[in-house]
Amino acid sequence: MKVVVIQPAYPCIGTLDGAEFSISWMQGKLNQLQSGEQDIVLLPEIANAPGITDRANLQHCADHQGAEFLRHIASSAKRLNCLIATGAVVRDGEQWFNRTVVYDASGEVVFSYDKIHLPTTESRDLGLTAGTTSPVFEYQSLRIGFATCFDLYFPEHLVALAKQQVDLILCPSYQRSESAERIQLIAQMRALDTGSYIARSSYAMPTPDHGGHSLITAPDGTVLADAGNTAGIITAEFDPHQKFTKPASYGQPVVEHRALIESHRRPDTYRK
Repeated sequence: MKVVVIQPAYPCIGTLDGAEFSISWMQGKLNQLQSGEQDIVLLPEIANAPGITDRANLQHCADHQGAEFLRHIASSAKRLNCLIATGAVVRDGEQWFNRTVVYDASGEVVFSYDKIHLPTTESRDLGLTAGTTSPVFEYQSLRIGFATCFDLYFPEHLVALAKQQVDLILCPSYQRSESAERIQLIAQMRALDTGSYIARSSYAMPTPDHGGHSLITAPDGTVLADAGNTAGIITAEFDPHQKFTKPASYGQPVVEHRALIESHRRPDTYRK
C-alpha cells in the first residue's frame, strides 16, 4: 500500500483570500498525482477553509470556495482510482462539524468521522458540534480509524481504535502551536498504543520548531516519512497488515505487541 500525505503552507493571514490561495495550492498538488500510483491520499484538517478563525467567514468559505474544493477532491479520487480523505468544516442540518470525509474511486463519500475532542476555540468560537463515536472504516481488507488533531492527545480514543483492531489511523491536523518534537513523539507513541500505522497531515508553519511535520509512522514507532516544515508531499509504501512483534517478556515467545497489551489491559482499575 502506498500512502500520500499533502502538507500545504498555513495561511497565517486568516482571510478568505488566504484560504483560497491554500486551497488552490492543494488542488494543484492533487492535479500532479498520477492514476494508479497511490492507494490513499490524506489532506489536513479544515482543508476546505484553512486558516480562518472567524465563524462567519469560516462558514462562508466552507459553503463556497470550500464546497468547490470538496467537489474537486471527489473528482480527483475518481481520476486517481484511490481513496482521498480530508478534514473539512461541514454543515449537517442546523449543525456544523469538524468532519473527516473519505471519497472512494467512484468519487462518492463512503465514510465520515466527526471529531470527538473539540478545543474551546472550535466548540465555543466556531460553533462546531462534537462527534460521539470512534468508528472504524472497513475498506477491502483494511481497517481504517481516525484521530483528528486534538483527538491524538487522548489515549482513550486510541484505545477504542485498538480494540477494533485498526490497521491504519488517518490524522488530519492543525497543531499549529505544538512543538515539532512533541508532534513526532505523540504520533510514535500512538502508533505503539494501537499497533497500527499512522498517517498525519498538517500545515507547514513559518516557525520551523512548531507545527508542520506531516508524517507516517509504523506500528513499532518508526517514522517512515516526515515532511518537516516545508510545504509539499510525502509518501510511504508499506504492508498495513505487517504488525509489530516482540517477546511477551524476557525469555518468552514472540507475540504481536497490540495483542499482548490488549490481553493484559485492566480498564476497570484505571478510572472509576
